[in-house]
Amino acid sequence: MKRIICISILIFISACQFNNNQNQKKIDSDEDGIVDSSDDCPDTFGLEEFYGCPDTDEDGIIDSEDDCPEEFGLEEYNGCPDSDGDEISDLDDQCPDEFGYKKYNGCPDFGSQTQKLTVQGCLEIIAINSDEKNEALKILNYELNDLISYRICEIARDYITYVRQLNRQIEGGYIETVRRFKRKNILISQHLIVSKKGGYYLMEVLAGGECTMGGTMKFDENSTIVQDVWVRDSPDEERYKGFKMKIIDKSNNFTFLNNKLDRLF
Repeated sequence: MKRIICISILIFISACQFNNNQNQKKIDSDEDGIVDSSDDCPDTFGLEEFYGCPDTDEDGIIDSEDDCPEEFGLEEYNGCPDSDGDEISDLDDQCPDEFGYKKYNGCPDFGSQTQKLTVQGCLEIIAINSDEKNEALKILNYELNDLISYRICEIARDYITYVRQLNRQIEGGYIETVRRFKRKNILISQHLIVSKKGGYYLMEVLAGGECTMGGTMKFDENSTIVQDVWVRDSPDEERYKGFKMKIIDKSNNFTFLNNKLDRLF
């Protein structure tokens, strides 16, 4: 009789432990839809793509790797912004709202507007690469040894800054074409052709809403599975919106993918 009682107690204890383990597996302390056992940040509301950890400023960079977690920033500056477009992170820029130079800690020092300098000297101050140098020479329409005013140099600088910002914003991907299929005004399917680094990608949008032509996006061009993609409506937009997409095909020929898209619709 005692043996039966002991066995019953052991069975009861084991059942309780099993139920307890099952309940623990279902616990979601921060209510972010990710159970604690799979959540790297179980006490903080987070995102699935970051294994339950947050991206407070929604810049696509997890807070733990973001030097400015509450300010929308850029990946090349570890999540910090570059408000004045001088390629110096606001975190390291003593004049974050005014275009400046690294040797002046992000502050400008163009001197008197009546002073002159050579085109070569101007290009050295702007600190541009070879492609930007050729672009600047077209704008300035001068030879390297010609003298120009600081004001002319500033104009070239502002133009190069604009080009830098635009290129940086679209280098992750640029939406060339959008095709949607709707039934009774309900979106059934949506496909995009996106250009990135000289190539074109045919992508199926699986979740997130409607995309627009001219939008820019961040995605992994080497992925063949469903992936999280960050999209903004134009290069001027600051905030990205999350989508689920999958690459269907890729080519260096836009027309090839566009014809394939025609066949899909």
